[in-house]
Amino acid sequence: MSEKKTPKQANTGDRAARAERRFDAAMGAIADAFYAVDADWQIVVFNAAAERYFGFPAGEVLQRNLWEIFPQGRGRPYEEMCRKAKEEGERSTLAMPSALRPGRSVEITFAPWDDGMCVAITDITDRMSKEAQVSQLMREVNHRSKNLLAVVQAVARQTAAKSPKDFVSSFEQRLLALAKAQDLLIKGEWRHVALEDLVRAELGHFAALIGRRIILTGPDLAVTPAAAQSLGMAFHE
Repeated sequence: MSEKKTPKQANTGDRAARAERRFDAAMGAIADAFYAVDADWQIVVFNAAAERYFGFPAGEVLQRNLWEIFPQGRGRPYEEMCRKAKEEGERSTLAMPSALRPGRSVEITFAPWDDGMCVAITDITDRMSKEAQVSQLMREVNHRSKNLLAVVQAVARQTAAKSPKDFVSSFEQRLLALAKAQDLLIKGEWRHVALEDLVRAELGHFAALIGRRIILTGPDLAVTPAAAQSLGMAFHE
């Protein structure tokens, strides 16, 4: 004859069941592959993302020893970080190319889990690509800024040598001419500038005369960034 549960015991059981369902739902919603082991290195959690990443169902690994499932991790940084998380409570990360997904990179996070430890695997390929792009852009900006400052310095020297009395006015006008060329370079993504656009920009003060006293004709030509800066200054002069 089975023992009848008291209301308190029934409520406790219901709360435990609800907590387990919430936990399972949370694990299923996590995009990162996630698994955890207990004090004896038995796998106790293996979420849906881990199933997709490793290619086998949770039922094949739950309650089995971690090193039986992942023997290739023995004697490598993976084992060291697992042990530090489990035995010393140390959290650490390891970024590396994915062994299961060629061309992709992952970040493996090791952390304490109750009396065991857990592992989360995050695909960081896109993040690394964006970081590389930002780094490349920063190097490009630095390079172009140095070039632009060199041009400004040269303009300042030439202006001071030719017209020291009207230096400020002349220098400002030449900087404006240079700025117009820069605007067109940015519009062309620093690849090229249409020669006609450059001429029209530098002759903006004479826009009313273009087509009457100033005739622009010829084939469509594009010039390089360096040429655009030099020609822009020449058209201004």
